[in-house]
Amino acid sequence: MIDLRRGLLVLIAIIVVTSSLMGAIYDIQVAFNPQKMTIEGSVRVTLDEEEPIFLLWPNLSRSDNPFLHSLFDTHRTAIDILGVYDAEGNELHYKITNHPSELLGSDETRRDAVMIVDTQNNEITIDFITLFSKSFDMEESSAGDFFAWRFCWYPVHTSYLDGLALTAHEWTLSIDLPDKWKAVVGGSDQGDARWSSQGKSFSSPLVLLREDQYSVFSISGKSSDIEIYHRKGQGKVAAAMAAHATNILNFFSNTLGPLPHETVRIVQNPYPGIYGLAGEGLLIIGDGLFTTSDLWVPGLLDPLSFYLVAHEIAHLWFGIGVGVDFLRDDFLSEGTAEYLAHVALLEIYGEDVFLNWRAPDIMVAFVESFGVPGTFREADQYNILDLSYAGVAAAIDSTSEEVPANFKQHIHYTKAKRAFLMLEDLISRETLMGILKELYSEKQKSHITGEDLYRSLHEHADEHVIDDLFKNPEGFDASVYTDSGNIVVDLGGRTVPVRVIVEDEDSTTSYVVTETTVFPRDGVKKVTIDPDWHSFDLNRHNNHWPRLFRIAGDDEVSKFDAYTLGLEAGVGFGEGMAYADGLVYVAQFPYWNFGLTSRQYFFSEEGSFVNSYGLMARYAPTSYLDIALRIDSVSGLEVDLSLWFPEAVDIGLSSQLYAPRKGLYVLGVLRDLDSYLVLGGINFDNLLRRGVYLAAEYGYLRDNGLQSHLVGAMGAYFPDTGWSFTPHISGIHLMEIYSSGTQSITDSYLRAIYPLTTNVSNEYWRTSHLTDVSVGFSYMSYLSRRFNLFNLVSFGGMGISIEANYIGSSNMNAIGAVITLVPRFYIITDAPVSAGVMIGVYSLLGERRLALSLDFGMSFGSSIFFGVR
Repeated sequence: MIDLRRGLLVLIAIIVVTSSLMGAIYDIQVAFNPQKMTIEGSVRVTLDEEEPIFLLWPNLSRSDNPFLHSLFDTHRTAIDILGVYDAEGNELHYKITNHPSELLGSDETRRDAVMIVDTQNNEITIDFITLFSKSFDMEESSAGDFFAWRFCWYPVHTSYLDGLALTAHEWTLSIDLPDKWKAVVGGSDQGDARWSSQGKSFSSPLVLLREDQYSVFSISGKSSDIEIYHRKGQGKVAAAMAAHATNILNFFSNTLGPLPHETVRIVQNPYPGIYGLAGEGLLIIGDGLFTTSDLWVPGLLDPLSFYLVAHEIAHLWFGIGVGVDFLRDDFLSEGTAEYLAHVALLEIYGEDVFLNWRAPDIMVAFVESFGVPGTFREADQYNILDLSYAGVAAAIDSTSEEVPANFKQHIHYTKAKRAFLMLEDLISRETLMGILKELYSEKQKSHITGEDLYRSLHEHADEHVIDDLFKNPEGFDASVYTDSGNIVVDLGGRTVPVRVIVEDEDSTTSYVVTETTVFPRDGVKKVTIDPDWHSFDLNRHNNHWPRLFRIAGDDEVSKFDAYTLGLEAGVGFGEGMAYADGLVYVAQFPYWNFGLTSRQYFFSEEGSFVNSYGLMARYAPTSYLDIALRIDSVSGLEVDLSLWFPEAVDIGLSSQLYAPRKGLYVLGVLRDLDSYLVLGGINFDNLLRRGVYLAAEYGYLRDNGLQSHLVGAMGAYFPDTGWSFTPHISGIHLMEIYSSGTQSITDSYLRAIYPLTTNVSNEYWRTSHLTDVSVGFSYMSYLSRRFNLFNLVSFGGMGISIEANYIGSSNMNAIGAVITLVPRFYIITDAPVSAGVMIGVYSLLGERRLALSLDFGMSFGSSIFFGVR
């Protein structure tokens, strides 16, 4: 038996040396069928002495992923080969096999992704049919009146299978469109539904729109014209985006060199979220920068829109203009685009602000109170902090398998961007932009590697500095402190460039260090490391001497830089009482806080006051450990601990997830030596792979000599069906295993969980055990055209859940039917809000009585995404 994978890799090694000098020529003729969600036709490929190996990109998402539950594995695309022929129409033999690079993931995710044609002919015709995904998604998506495909929807010749990199080629495209449909293509429009590439291209991105649903806003630019395809009625947003895009294109063209594209096209994707996708001369921008961009405060998202569009346009130079292996050198695409977007923001927009905080609207202060980052550098610092907080370390030039999938943005986007900013401090922005311009000129429509970048940088920076920046996986934590009459700027043994500002009585000196530096303390008043937030420093609190303190709410000094001093006050009400709270605290975000508390109670029946005093503390050194303590002179001692155990989870893709799936928690309350509560539990979450969630709990309560033991268990299971609706079963069982006094499962406790109306009297809830089992299914429908309500929220879909429910206790058994409606709303920054309404009807077994259940709940999420996925 021939080892086909070994043969492929040997073949690649032979031809990759000359691949950049060659390029196939494609003539693509297809028809689009929106009902069948297909593109069908043929591509005639003229090779230049290359081996006839083709990448079948859509098949990378064709097979079920056995490492993921179907809840998380809904994206399906495919390409079927209908026949392969030579120039005379003779049928050729071909073989379809798995992609050989294990960087792509498991065998199932690489299945049928490579076609090898058995021929020596240079001209090959391939008949094919490509199927869009039925799922409503960001990429390779379909939404009724919108279909999009960014990369390689047709068979693409490749000479590189050691990772995932595209081969540049020239193409012409002719597409047969149904009535009222329009194609938007990243190429030159030749008329009569024909397009062509402008020189070599890595792919032909394609968007198909209903003409009666979309309009186009056009503007002429100095370097390239701009066309923005947007939903009808959203021309104002499109015009503002076009102005940004024109300025960005002009800036990059002047600093990096001109693009080959006469026109750059930007298309509104109806899928919710703030994100972007870049293709050859074509950008796809998420609906969160169109439909919901002006919710609450018109113009508030303007800087965010500018930055995201700048990131995607930057890909036309790096990532699309200059190609990369997306699995081995993706930081050259994403990190460079992040850096260029940041430079454009400063040079064109004029300031580093995350949102338009100067918008003349009182709602701006309300949005600020949500804790939204004030600047992009602060948003970046959250990502840098997350690496340390989650215990993840990886070099910038790591391959995809070396970086957890849920931390790719942290490493290849943010950390890489910070490395470029650190280089800027060392060699200047002008020099760094000149190096990038030279790389673009030399490597346009070919691939670059990290080594190409490093060789260019070695002319301006020491090799050890470059290696430490891009190849060292360790976290970086610079600090400044005093030692024996000296000030030490400690880089922790690293040789990376960091700016330092030293202030004395007469002057301020700024310089860049690349190693730990010591100088006399005499006369020095202040030292600041990395004042511009350019480094990937994990902890900025020790970047200042003397240490900085801030008052809570003071935005002039960041909580990342300074220890926070705060004072809080509040009032509350309870049954027959009211109380006023006070808190004075000091904190180091996000690791710990410590404070003194006070509470004054007023009891209305007695007309008396009771004062209490105490302290509170919280320690959370990682994402997985959180300990909280509170001591109060009236309520006693409370301790709350949660501990999770992170692990690498194989999801069958190019990289693993690093996340906790098992955890425990403990709650202790001590009123006095004869009154206390201990509650502990464990959690096991395997929803991602098996659709299972399990938890167990034990509690011990002692109250003035009376004691009670309570155990509980709960679980949920989602069968791995792959159906459009999701079946599920869930259950909870609580049981008092021993009690020396009154039962601890009280009516008040149960009423907090089960909102049955008051026509069920309290005696039904006085029980020593409770069982609740539900079986049902749920379905979620998304709107491909959202609509806004009074500029406050946007309605984007509806979920429904129907369940059969059994509730049993010592005194009651009930069966019922429950229906839950979950409207899907979106608010500012396109954050999703699910507002559920549950209505249930129960029959009390053995009695001729019905009970009505009514409940309402709300959950929030975040849908801000940056860059190309």
